[in-house]
Amino acid sequence: MISSIHKRWWPLVFFVLVVPTFLLCFLLLFNPYDVQSFYSSGAGSFTLNILMLFCIALAVLAVTRLVFHFICGLEKVKMSWFWYAVWCVAEVMVIAQFHTLYTSLMLHLPYLNALDDCLKIDYTILIFPYVILTLGYELQEAVSAPADKVEQDDSLLRFHDENQKLKLVIAPSAVLYLQSEENYVRIHFIESEKLKNYVLRNSMKSLEEVLSSHGFVRCHRSYVVNPKHIKMLKKEAEGVILAELDAAGASQIPVSKRYYEKISEIL
Repeated sequence: MISSIHKRWWPLVFFVLVVPTFLLCFLLLFNPYDVQSFYSSGAGSFTLNILMLFCIALAVLAVTRLVFHFICGLEKVKMSWFWYAVWCVAEVMVIAQFHTLYTSLMLHLPYLNALDDCLKIDYTILIFPYVILTLGYELQEAVSAPADKVEQDDSLLRFHDENQKLKLVIAPSAVLYLQSEENYVRIHFIESEKLKNYVLRNSMKSLEEVLSSHGFVRCHRSYVVNPKHIKMLKKEAEGVILAELDAAGASQIPVSKRYYEKISEIL
């Protein structure tokens, strides 16, 4: 999966500004494929035509990266490197299509002839800022990564959000239980002898592996409990099973019949 830095606002804005600027400067400084003669042969001056190419690339990237940010923000979407590469290739293709349309109108060229030139220019030049920015973002993410990614203290429980950003580090013994709330997980714990909770944007399913490694067990479809804090199990008159915790003031949590036997064996 790609790093979360690619989905944040400031890297997206920086990307949108840098890529068209690189294209503009490269065309002006190096004149690849003799673009100066090419874009001076039709309506408008060379400088004006190149500025229009810059504006087109800027507008296209502003829209496509906004859509990219929205898609990556969806709960079930995890962007892999393969699909990110496909996205970038398609993005340059869209830029080239609009460049072709402009070139065809300004230089009075057949669309397919202009398309061949624009594809060659855009893919040859834009590969540089795409690769440089992607590698730069990944390097920055690696440098600024929390220390626990390098060397972890296995005695602590680490909670990451859906983008794999570290949000909470806590001793497993301090956690009472976790409660699933749609796209969030509410972590109930004890700190300085007081009951507290932390809302984490993630799914219970994605946390189960790390929780089970620290001895936590599922007791209900929406609850995972630390069995060390279960004081007793009791059945209500209606057949409802509740787990009473040893922390003063802690709420009783439901235990499904499906998990009752397993919880009983642990206790």
